[in-house]
Formats: sequence, structure tokens, C-alpha cells
Amino acid sequence: MLSQVRDFPVISNRIVWIDQLKRRLQNYEVQVANVLGENWNEQNDAEDIKKECHMVNKLLHSSQKYYLDAMKKEINNIDVRAEKDKTIYRIESWGDNFNLCLNINEDIFDLHKE
Repeated sequence: MLSQVRDFPVISNRIVWIDQLKRRLQNYEVQVANVLGENWNEQNDAEDIKKECHMVNKLLHSSQKYYLDAMKKEINNIDVRAEKDKTIYRIESWGDNFNLCLNINEDIFDLHKE
């Protein structure tokens, strides 16, 4: 996935993507109103378009709420006290070489990016 290659946070990236889809849907509704006239939603065929737009918007809103709830759940599942007491790094020696090993919880790191 492109978001992983570019190191975008997964959940917030999806929330932003849903916002963009909502804006596009609004723009399409405005364009339909410009083409069909001011009272476009009172026409028979246009009523179906309005209902579809409303259903898609409702679906996008519920998806966005799902991802926000997932983010809240992820925040609540992290035990900050346990992470606070851990050492941040350790140095390992392999002969003449030294390696710096970081002790970072990836969930906290990802949450920081979110």
C-alpha cells in the first residue's frame, strides 16, 4: 500500500481520505444542481440522485466514525506506565562492531504519527 511506503499513519490517512470523498460528493451535487437548475431535487429522476448521495454520505460518515472509534480504542489499550519504565535503548557489541537497539513500542510510535 502506498501509505506504508510513504510512512503515512494508517487510521488518520483513511479519515482524511473519507473527508476528501465527502468533499467530492458535495462538489458533484453542486455540479448536478448547476446543470439541472435550482429545484433539481424536486424532479423525479433527480430525487434518486439525491437519495443515493445521501446514502453514500451516510456510509462515509459511519466509516469515519468507525475509524475514529478504532483510534480511541487503540489509545486506551496502550499502557503508558509500563512503557515509561522501559529503557529506551541498549548497546550491543559484536566483536569490533556496536549496534544500537531501540526499545520502542511500535503502537506508541504509530499513534504519535497519527
